[in-house]
Amino acid sequence: HKLYAVSNGTLISLIENENQTRTFHWHEKYPIATYLVSLAISNYQIYTEWYITAENDSMPVIYYVYPERIGDAQTIYKNTVDMIATYSDRFVPYPFFEEKYGMANFGWGGAMEHQTVSSMGIMNFWVVAHELAHQWFGDLVTCADFHHIWLNEGWATYLEAIYAERLYGSDGYHTYMNAIAYYGLGKTIYIEDPPIDPKFDHIVYNKGAWVLHMLRFVMGDSLFFSATKSYLNNPLFKYKSATTSDLQTIMEQYYGSGLNWFFQQWIYGMGYPKYQYSWTYEQVDDHYVIDLTIEQVQEISGSEEVFTMPLDVMIMEFPGVAKDTVPVWNDKRIQSFQLVTDLNPAEIELDPENWVLKRSEEVADIPGEEEVIPFTYKLEQNYPNPFNPSTLISWQLAVAGQVDLIIYNILGERVITLVSERQPAGYHSVEWDAGAFPSGVYYNMIKSGEFRAVKKMVLLK
Repeated sequence: HKLYAVSNGTLISLIENENQTRTFHWHEKYPIATYLVSLAISNYQIYTEWYITAENDSMPVIYYVYPERIGDAQTIYKNTVDMIATYSDRFVPYPFFEEKYGMANFGWGGAMEHQTVSSMGIMNFWVVAHELAHQWFGDLVTCADFHHIWLNEGWATYLEAIYAERLYGSDGYHTYMNAIAYYGLGKTIYIEDPPIDPKFDHIVYNKGAWVLHMLRFVMGDSLFFSATKSYLNNPLFKYKSATTSDLQTIMEQYYGSGLNWFFQQWIYGMGYPKYQYSWTYEQVDDHYVIDLTIEQVQEISGSEEVFTMPLDVMIMEFPGVAKDTVPVWNDKRIQSFQLVTDLNPAEIELDPENWVLKRSEEVADIPGEEEVIPFTYKLEQNYPNPFNPSTLISWQLAVAGQVDLIIYNILGERVITLVSERQPAGYHSVEWDAGAFPSGVYYNMIKSGEFRAVKKMVLLK
């Protein structure tokens, strides 16, 4: 094969000169960032496929391949046209449609998203998806400077997962995102000092992609993808450049509310939340009330002290059978919630679909939790029962008020008054030491406002 020179845009002419040289004239009609200009020259073997739109317009997809790699290319590149269709459908039409998309082998490792012709040092299916994605995020809209390089690399990495979703559905999307989760601490996605700080670190690619994954969850699919299309089509950024605050502004316009809380913690902040949660429940009439406490326990040396995020709480009646999902808004270091469900809860899971970059674990109890105010009055069965000589009596108050807790014997005679005082709403208990009383059946009765309840107790000596 003769040497062939590949560049951006469209090949206008190829002249075979008398001195055995060749002159190639390429023209790029679209605006181009200087770092995206490319010239790749080798003895390429060239083949072409066509991307055809729903309107039956067509664009060449041209592969410039080392002859010894042609077999690999035909396997690894086989989905390229479908990738173009997927990204065009999900976002905006391929931005350089009047020219081409191409891939040209070159001698370095890695790959580079030169406009209309990516340079491919490594031939890998997901690298193909990544470099193609840059034609939208990086080439159509370029990051303003290296402070905001995540706008190029985070988006391109995220679009790999978008293509996994196209191939394998929601499960494939989540599997891909889980595989690239970034748990580094002590660094921000925003590059503070581009001349010194590493610019092409995993945090920019993988955590950058996770920020977009989480933003999709916060906004919902419809608003997230509509806002992204608006970002790519905005004349202020299209074939120009953008900053993180530009993206934030567009997202806020569609979300209908401020997103500073989100961008500050995830782009300009460090780390990720570590959740510990505990829960109890009780039956109230025909439903169940769950008291859930969530604590963020991440060390604040390498992470934000508190992350504000919506969280899905999945309630399972029997693991894997009946399920109910309830959203909560978590914005405190320790926070308690009351959830109402028709399911008799056997298991609870936080963020079951993994929309939030986090670690989480269920614990037996969280000390120092904020007091949860119960919905209802209730007198619990004493424990233990039967007992000798002591037992614990517990109750809950929906509102503050005078409480009288009196023990009666089987004849209905008052034996002892254990409580007679005003108490706040919440959970209370008292221990009764019945060492001085004979064995037998006793009743403990509680009164508070209109509330009355009686429980039977057995003292066995």
